[in-house]
Amino acid sequence: MLEIRDLEVRYGAVPAVRGLTIEVNEGEIVGLIGPNGAGKSTTLLAVMGAARVRRGEIRVRGSSIVGARTEDIARSGVSLVPEGRHIFPHLTVDENLRLGLVGRRDRDGVRAGLDWVHGLFPVVGEFRHRPAGALSGGQQQQLAIARSLLADPELLLLDEPSLGLAPSIVGDLWDTLGEIGQRGVTILLVEQRAQITIELAARTYVMHNGEIRTSLTPADAGDTDRIAAAYFGAKA
Repeated sequence: MLEIRDLEVRYGAVPAVRGLTIEVNEGEIVGLIGPNGAGKSTTLLAVMGAARVRRGEIRVRGSSIVGARTEDIARSGVSLVPEGRHIFPHLTVDENLRLGLVGRRDRDGVRAGLDWVHGLFPVVGEFRHRPAGALSGGQQQQLAIARSLLADPELLLLDEPSLGLAPSIVGDLWDTLGEIGQRGVTILLVEQRAQITIELAARTYVMHNGEIRTSLTPADAGDTDRIAAAYFGAKA
């Protein structure tokens, strides 16, 4: 579904991503973890065409998207839930949700899509007429993910979806991500909660200082020494 090869992204003279190579196969949930400033969010922005690729290749279903416009990438079946949710607080929950239709390639199945996201996130239907800014942080995150799913993506990019959420809410969110994956949506998940990401994902790449240090599987979730060493910069 997604191939990134030797990706380099710079902000001015400062390298943010250096020689990054990862792949995400169709139907997988793949994690990308690492400390602040590791280059995780920049990687997602590069996939969406919002960060300029200096060198390397990004392919979705075998086709290069380097240099493509963000709106064209979205309409090709890629959807990003950015860090901080970026909902519109003065619009209603339902108005926010329906903005996801802008990036939808096919209007057939909209009703089924709405039913699906309402089932995944009941709060979206329950509070549909409420201003989105009145929702809690966890509810806003559910709305942001539901909005992206309404675009009917094949590839869903999630940037720190658990940020600021209580542990109990994170557990529910992770269960929902599993359900989304079971429906066939491919997910690249950027997170700082390392252990639960490793447990969920088919494999998790550990990023440090713009580079991939190692790749971990759910079998490694209990190896805290290895996780910590990779997280803080030691190659494993």
